[in-house]
Amino acid sequence: MTPSVLAMRKLRILKTAVIITLFIALETVLVLFVDRPLTASIRNIEASTPEMIRWFKAITDFGKSIWYLYPSGLGALICLALIHLPKNGNNEWAKTRFAATGGKLTTFFAVIALSGIITDGLKWLIGRARPVLDLRSQIYEFQPLSFDSTWNSMPSGHATTSIALAISLCWLWPRGRVFWLALGGLLAASRVMVCAHYLSDILAGGLIAAIVANKLLLFCENGGMLPCVHRLFPSDRQAHIRQEARKSGVNGYGSSLPQPKNWSTTCDVRTKSGASRKHKTTK
Repeated sequence: MTPSVLAMRKLRILKTAVIITLFIALETVLVLFVDRPLTASIRNIEASTPEMIRWFKAITDFGKSIWYLYPSGLGALICLALIHLPKNGNNEWAKTRFAATGGKLTTFFAVIALSGIITDGLKWLIGRARPVLDLRSQIYEFQPLSFDSTWNSMPSGHATTSIALAISLCWLWPRGRVFWLALGGLLAASRVMVCAHYLSDILAGGLIAAIVANKLLLFCENGGMLPCVHRLFPSDRQAHIRQEARKSGVNGYGSSLPQPKNWSTTCDVRTKSGASRKHKTTK
């Protein structure tokens, strides 16, 4: 390993440590000074303008993961079945499209599911009392390793799903990223507005979703597939060759890679006068 690679790795570790330290400091400030007063203020808002809180209650359940896991999982299974139909010259294009769609649905499923699993594990490990306990019995504390739902406030599962959903939709349809991020933030904020979570719970869930989505989507290859998904949803030969070229560090079709029939390359050839002309070679 070269010194430059080691230096970059150390810098990455340092940045990660700084971000984690700052986040822990922010969460500590919120837990000690912000969460309880904010929840009490929202309770007063509910008493004065109940219509607004009812609106947040109407949309908050869209942060549940079942709304997205079941459709994406079922869609991936349907695509998996369709791409294994008997080969026919007329359905090859459709099978390629089903393979690409199935791969994206499986990746979407993985982002939502994995972030939710991590959040559920941390809920039991941290064991923070929900706002309802503070509002009813003035209980504002932590009880680690608790499996009671009233002690599973941090991190917020709805917020994790909402942010994971927003990032996944930004990956699938980047042109609407402003809308997707606003939607995810609104669903996450609704958990505070209905007094189901504290603000620090929302931020913790959002951070988990952002980390998981970022790591998984960075591994996406072949038009939006995780490497392990590519075996389930094999795409066309050209895409597979491009994927292998990226892995081996070869740009285009390298000599060590299998060549498709009638492939061609276009070279930029400069003449003595400096003019540029295209030279096409076919094999």
